[in-house]
Amino acid sequence: MISTAQRKRPKLAPSTNVDKTTPRSISKNNSSVIIDLTLDSDTSPVCTVNSKTENSNKRKKGNQAKQFEREKSFLDRSRYPPKYYSRGKDNYDNDSDVSTTSSTNRQQKHYDEKDGHYVIKLDSDLTSRYTIVKLLGQGTFGKVVECYDRLSRNYKAIKIIRSVQKYREAAKVEIQILNELKKHDPNNVNRCIHLIECFDYRHHICMVFEKLSISMFDFMKANDFKPFPLRHIREFAKQILNSVKFIHDLNLIHTDLKPENLMLVDSKTSLSKTRSRSRKGNELINTEIRLIDFGSAIFEEDYHSTIVSTRHYRAPEILLQTGWSFPCDLWSVGCILVEFCTGDALFQTHDNLEHLAMMQASLGRFPVEIIDELGSETQKYFYGNAVKYPIAETTSNSLKYVKAMKPISSMLNLQKDDSFHQHFVDLVKKLLQYDPKRRLTAREALNHPFFSSKYD
Repeated sequence: MISTAQRKRPKLAPSTNVDKTTPRSISKNNSSVIIDLTLDSDTSPVCTVNSKTENSNKRKKGNQAKQFEREKSFLDRSRYPPKYYSRGKDNYDNDSDVSTTSSTNRQQKHYDEKDGHYVIKLDSDLTSRYTIVKLLGQGTFGKVVECYDRLSRNYKAIKIIRSVQKYREAAKVEIQILNELKKHDPNNVNRCIHLIECFDYRHHICMVFEKLSISMFDFMKANDFKPFPLRHIREFAKQILNSVKFIHDLNLIHTDLKPENLMLVDSKTSLSKTRSRSRKGNELINTEIRLIDFGSAIFEEDYHSTIVSTRHYRAPEILLQTGWSFPCDLWSVGCILVEFCTGDALFQTHDNLEHLAMMQASLGRFPVEIIDELGSETQKYFYGNAVKYPIAETTSNSLKYVKAMKPISSMLNLQKDDSFHQHFVDLVKKLLQYDPKRRLTAREALNHPFFSSKYD
């Protein structure tokens, strides 16, 4: 595999202009949750959630808006820059329908950047309750800041959504989903992030969460992408699968599982005692994690975009446009477990054909029954039952990356014959089945011998 250090994460390209209107509802089927985000004053925001009956147009619109943004931003958000893709102007991110002449927008200029992101000023107030301590991160939808809570006298993480209409709509859909998660698991046994409260401040929807440590990706990066011990991988896998099982039982698909969306509760470490040079590094003391970012989550019966998931964790049924559902989350889990074991993302690519060629190199040829069902748009990727690769346009770099792929058993390189290690390889293979109908469900994966076998 190609070293992770060779491909660094690019910066995101923000959108432009500011939106001025505020949607008032989101719905699932014919039942709608009306999220009334109002302000008592500039420094005393209030968020109330009331259940009412309404049609599902608003929810579908919110899903379409957020999925459209996900589709156009996958290249920007992925961990490694394209090997032979030159980014030009982002024509998708266009909020030109937003008027900038209203008095509301003139007032917002004082608080907002040109693209609608909230201007972060350290030690400033975010309402009378919260004080901004530092910026934790920034993405397409907004910024996340660490704040001191004067009321509870502890620290919180607050997601501040961009003051643009489509992001506000998407945020309200996310709030509904977060409320569903909390309603069905008030004690957070399943370790999905819990929404503490939400409010609207200076035309920015704000979501308050517990302050966690760092993401799994950031920990790996700080640890020079050293692989995790397999006993830790088992603990991570069990937690992730429990979270996925829980949301699937609620008829919800996460669609964006990746190390960046798995947060450590505590990132304190001790020096690893392993003899292996490749695995030496800092070892976690506490392996507890939380599943975060439900901004792309979809109820099974809701609108499904053609493209979901960040590229490296995208299931073959999404690439081949054969229809995706719950199994796409399990494919992502399989990719994550390989990454935890090797330190490298399994499929480091930005091109569909190359992606399929990498899959074939590591997992074998695609089943004929899958290829036979493909439409003309995706049938072009195959010749017989083999991926049609390389083609005339294939670059030498692409050939090098595909040639570097190894069969999944060799890639994991555990070099041990004991049942614990062999069970891990078997679990990964069953999560990375091409056919979503044959792929393990989260419930089935939790019953795999890997979780009951003895670690030597």
